[in-house]
Amino acid sequence: MNGSFGDSFTALICRRKSATFVAVVPIPMSQNYKVFLRDSVILFEKGMAPNSQVLEREDVISLLSKETPSSSIKFISQDPLKSLNDLLSKVDLIEAAGGIVSDPESNHILLIERFGVWDFPKGKIDAGETPLVASIREVEEECGIDGLKISRELGATYHGYLLNGNPFIKRTHWFAMECAGNKTTTAQVEEGITQAVWVEKEKVDQLLQKSYGSIIDLWNNAYKAQ
Repeated sequence: MNGSFGDSFTALICRRKSATFVAVVPIPMSQNYKVFLRDSVILFEKGMAPNSQVLEREDVISLLSKETPSSSIKFISQDPLKSLNDLLSKVDLIEAAGGIVSDPESNHILLIERFGVWDFPKGKIDAGETPLVASIREVEEECGIDGLKISRELGATYHGYLLNGNPFIKRTHWFAMECAGNKTTTAQVEEGITQAVWVEKEKVDQLLQKSYGSIIDLWNNAYKAQ
């Protein structure tokens, strides 16, 4: 399944504690969006011959159920973002933010291991927070580092899960960051994180092989592609 990835970038300059937010260059908004539901993927793609069907809450529940085999659904729309938002309005939406952090001196990338799965640090956005501020806070809390500098926006990932039979989709806003401060990591064990480590960039692909589909897609199509 191919297609561009990400949302439009926002240019801003501000400062929060040890974090520095620098100006980022806007790029065109993606025409495609992916929603990862267990082993299935819904791709919202721009096209002149839109699908006649409408995705409903029950479709998400079906794709998230253990009985449903893996599948890929290509949903053609003249306005993919509108179609995505229509689906999101039918489920419980959770907002989160996180970062892919690099050490420019060593060319290492920061990874966490949570419940035996390699991932990038991220967490829910608190009330009153912007995604950008939340991403800095979550990285600092989960990994114990500081001196983070935002280099660019990476767009959002979408993944779903069932809780008590109800479908939830988590939208995670991602930012590329550089660490210019304390690089000594301390894993936030109370959040189920067993490791927070710097990994050689060339070895990240191998560790992410068994990660979540949205994380692999983020790394390959939003971070490495730029």
